[in-house]
Amino acid sequence: MADEVVVQQALPLGNWDDLLGHQQERLRLVRGGSFASLLFSGPQGLGKRLLAAWYGAHVNCQSPPAGPPWSCSCSNCRLVLKNSHPDVIWLERSPGKLSLGVADARELIHHLYLKPYQARSRVCIISEAERLTEEAQSALLKTLEEPPDSNLLILVASQESKLLPTVQSRCRITRFRPVEDVELMGWLEAKGCPAEAAARYAGLAQGSPGRAVQLWEQPALWEALETLLDALQELPGCSLGRCLELAARCETLKVPGLDGRAQLEWILHNSQAYFRDALLVKAGVPHVIHRHRLALLEELVKKQPQVQGWLKILQESQDYATANVNTRLLLQDLFLKLRR
Repeated sequence: MADEVVVQQALPLGNWDDLLGHQQERLRLVRGGSFASLLFSGPQGLGKRLLAAWYGAHVNCQSPPAGPPWSCSCSNCRLVLKNSHPDVIWLERSPGKLSLGVADARELIHHLYLKPYQARSRVCIISEAERLTEEAQSALLKTLEEPPDSNLLILVASQESKLLPTVQSRCRITRFRPVEDVELMGWLEAKGCPAEAAARYAGLAQGSPGRAVQLWEQPALWEALETLLDALQELPGCSLGRCLELAARCETLKVPGLDGRAQLEWILHNSQAYFRDALLVKAGVPHVIHRHRLALLEELVKKQPQVQGWLKILQESQDYATANVNTRLLLQDLFLKLRR
């Protein structure tokens, strides 16, 4: 296989019931009959990759549960949880690459014509399927419609709209929704997180269990987020020199587990979330993601009421980020536009 097919670490689950939420979606998948190509869609961080691994285990389970509890101790399920099952493969971008190309798609197709080692159905999980180039998506069309026998393809996407309509039409689509704040709070508290912190992290996680627990367990992530938001707060109307200082500070943030292009995407995503909150505050809506900064958001809107313009600028920066643009120049350009 191409080097984009990587060996994953063991899944961060003790059993399949550790997956938070999405019970109705899981039941629909189990009761909906077989389908050779699936698309798991929804906002980033909901656990879609883990759900894809769970479903891959379920179709090969020796005694598949018809509903919760989903735990199973059969050999297939144990191997998938350890990420050591020979018939569960992952197609992902190599570090530093922006996309999956047609060569990766053709390599995968070739692999699917080999017989599974031991499972009834080989499972191929394509992470960030929206990163497939149009040529790669087109190359997969026939395989998605009629995969070789004993194969299941699961595309996992956070931006479904970037997939060709012809790709979407060949998959059974399951759309996952953010987990409710109350459920996230209870889950965090059960893990030992104090109630006040659990409420804060649940709101900031935007329905993502993974992000919620990261914010709690990794203080450096919380510090990086607050540093970014403080910079955004100060930007409007600041001097040119200070603007460039803030851009440099954000460029050198230490975000756990991220660097380079991935960190740039993190900055843009969280900046958009903060300015969307500013737009809500301007409209008089107090229920925002960054509830712990509500007073600061109110101050920001008074200082610079052109919130909608900020969001447009950020969207343009996100479009540039998908190309091979220098991170430093992009951040400087973004911050210079936001200070006006």
